[in-house]
Amino acid sequence: MRSLFAFLFVAMISLSTPACPADIFFHMQGEPGNRQAFFSNTLVDDRTPLSMLMGSIEIKQINVTVIYENAQQPEWAEMRLQFECISKVDFGKGIPKPAAWTDPVKMRLGEGGTILRRIDLKIESTPAGTWQAASSPVLLKAHKLACNPDEVNAAVRASATGKTLDSALFNTELRKIGFTEDVTLMNGSAPEFLELAWTRLWAGSKRPDPSGKWAKMATPEEKSAAMAKVAGAKEQVAELTQKTKQAYEPKIQLAEIKFEFDNVAAKLRNGRKLNRTESQMLMVWQGRLEEEVASIVGRPSITETGNVRFLSYGKNYDTRAAYEYKGGTYVTHGIYWSCDMQFVTTQDRRGAFRVADVHIRADSNMNLSAKAACDGLLHVPRN
Repeated sequence: MRSLFAFLFVAMISLSTPACPADIFFHMQGEPGNRQAFFSNTLVDDRTPLSMLMGSIEIKQINVTVIYENAQQPEWAEMRLQFECISKVDFGKGIPKPAAWTDPVKMRLGEGGTILRRIDLKIESTPAGTWQAASSPVLLKAHKLACNPDEVNAAVRASATGKTLDSALFNTELRKIGFTEDVTLMNGSAPEFLELAWTRLWAGSKRPDPSGKWAKMATPEEKSAAMAKVAGAKEQVAELTQKTKQAYEPKIQLAEIKFEFDNVAAKLRNGRKLNRTESQMLMVWQGRLEEEVASIVGRPSITETGNVRFLSYGKNYDTRAAYEYKGGTYVTHGIYWSCDMQFVTTQDRRGAFRVADVHIRADSNMNLSAKAACDGLLHVPRN
């Protein structure tokens, strides 16, 4: 299969006018006459329901297009594949060990899928499916693409230099998430994937044409009108792409910094066991700038060691009094409680200090919880 992908890479480059590709030809299966080609987009949507937030499982959705050779199948199917993925965020219970490459995965067909009927070239919606276990090679690959969007998109960016693509580098990067077979980067849509399959993948195979529309020769006027429509669509796409890039590139860069910082923070904590209140605070504060801490929680007392800073806050209440009785015996009356909280910050790749850990210690003679003792300090950041 490697030689096939190497051959296709050159062909697909001619179809990829954008500088940064966002589609992948990642699988082909079946015997001649019954082959299927699979393409996926690198955009992954989060479909985790509210009831599962902060749990160990997330639901990720990836768009996959299948091109069919068999005359009894549709021309193509555009599927919204949803997978159960292990959350990479530690909510205090540890991150579960990822499944082996060949372990079955949980998946379902999501809403919004369509097919292009071969009989009349009409679009038809497909219903959502139920959750089921799957272990076919194509779904195992799609699962890895869906559950590792940060790694896949980092591989895309690393492989796109100007207007050239380094497919070998992209595949090298995908080895990190378990891919062993080469895949090919491209930009396209279902009609372009369909054309590619019949002109390159299955060249020489007889193409089913029950509608008669594939064999019909277009008039010069029809060709001219179609080309004008394509040119206009390309202009609109280019304009939209530029606007989208300007709007989202800073957010993407910030997300990358925070994603990298998660590893920095985990290394700094070095497996430290967090109590419940620390876990809850770290969940909302990790990666936030220390200026944001000061603006919301208040002016801290700051100590520094190396490239680590400690932003300290505290509060206490004490009404205790000692009374001396005859014989030198002291008896204490009254109540006390105290809360000491530290935001531990360290530098990201740009040198900005971000929250990597939260230390909370509470003490009282009333058996108060840390949450109760620290009431008034446990603020949450603004969106």
